[in-house]
This record gives sequence, structure tokens and C-alpha cells, in this order.
Amino acid sequence: MSTKTKITLAVIVLLAIAATLAVKLSSLDGSLVPANPTPSAPIQVAASQPAILVHPPQVVAPSAKPVPASGTAPDPVPSVAASIAQNRTDLKTYVPTLVHLLETDDFDHLLDCVMQPDEIAHDLKYKTREELAARLHQQLETHGGVSTWLNALRSIDGRDPDFDPTGTQATYKLDTPLGGGDEIVFTKKDGLWYGPH
Repeated sequence: MSTKTKITLAVIVLLAIAATLAVKLSSLDGSLVPANPTPSAPIQVAASQPAILVHPPQVVAPSAKPVPASGTAPDPVPSVAASIAQNRTDLKTYVPTLVHLLETDDFDHLLDCVMQPDEIAHDLKYKTREELAARLHQQLETHGGVSTWLNALRSIDGRDPDFDPTGTQATYKLDTPLGGGDEIVFTKKDGLWYGPH
């Protein structure tokens, strides 16, 4: 066997050993997975050499979490909408959420905060969600501007509102009038706060 053939075989064997080692390491903690985990063709030496085929092992990345019987893996990270809904159960977390949504120009998720689901469903018969979010943005601009609303929400963050007797309406008095009014009102329905109104 020529020196060139011996070197080629040595390289192929080393590649196979490296792939096998990577598979074993990846099964330990899931942190190492080869860059090409599913090679589709066997490795073959040059045509002038005798045909020696080496089939790399199939690499299967370990599953981080077991798949439930239903066949779908659970979502480990809550969706943005679920996080916002959770924050809407208490005004102390809801007002900072509104501030964040305005700071990031997230009018799509803000829509769910200021409109109740039945209102959104009704409006979606006539407009797309994107159009509703754009309309909300325009309404905020018309009634003082987004930055004015943002400053007003920042000013009430951490303050206690006045509640109506049922506890389903909260009113914050503003230091600076906003769009013709000196208060911001939130309403609670089905455990979630909506507004400002």
C-alpha cells in the first residue's frame, strides 16, 4: 500500500473516530452536536485509489424534554401574549407592561390591552389586525401623541388609583392633563385590566 493511501486511510479513520466521539459527548449533556449531523453520502477516497467506504454514524441530538403522550412538546417559554395577560391581573404590573409596549411600539399587543376580545373579534370582521393596530396608533397620536401617553403612564406607575365600589374600575389622577382630561381610567373584566380609557 502506498504512503498516499495510508495517509488517506488514516485521515478517514480519524474523521470517523472524531464523529463517534462527538456523538458520545453530545449524548452526555446535549451541548456538543456536530456541524453536519446527518451526512447523506458515505465518504469515499479518490477514484485512483481502491474504493474504501466509511459510513459516518448517524447523529441524533438528545431531546431536552420528553415529549408528552399527545405527541407535541410543551412550549417552555410563555408567549408574549401569555406574559402580558399574566401582568394584566394587577395594576402594579399592568401599567409597566403598557409602558414597555409603548416604548417598543408594539401596538399589536397593546391592542389586546385596550380592547376587549369581543370588540376585537367584531372589528376583525371589517379590518385586519394590522389595520386595527395602526388605527390604535393613530388614535393615540390624535389624543396627545404616543410620547405624551407614555409620560402619563410613567407618572402613574407605582401609584395607587381610586377604585369604584366594585373594584372593577380604577382611576388615576394626572398631574398634567392628557388629551383634554386629567385622569386615566382602567376597567377590569374577567380578571384582566383593560385600558387606559
